[in-house]
Amino acid sequence: MPNVVEAYAKYSGKKFKNAKGFRVFSVSLDREASAWKEAIKSENMTWKYHGMDQGNVISDLYGVNFIPSAFLVDGNGEIIAKGDELRGINLHITLDKYLDE
Repeated sequence: MPNVVEAYAKYSGKKFKNAKGFRVFSVSLDREASAWKEAIKSENMTWKYHGMDQGNVISDLYGVNFIPSAFLVDGNGEIIAKGDELRGINLHITLDKYLDE
């Protein structure tokens, strides 16, 4: 999570090709809302979009088989990167490819 927090701070104000900006949507598979709320605070997830995947609706839709899982979605709703492309430093490298400079 620290890498995502860092990427959010770095890219949230940037302009991207074929997108309105960089937003993070975090979805928890936790069963307890209190545990998820505590994780949001303790991990410094300052973005505003957080949800819980009750009934595995989201994880089934996106084919999430393990956590953490990450997807980069463009302005048309198309997944343009996922998995290892978004792990560690690769998250920054991939986001840099889509910057509109």
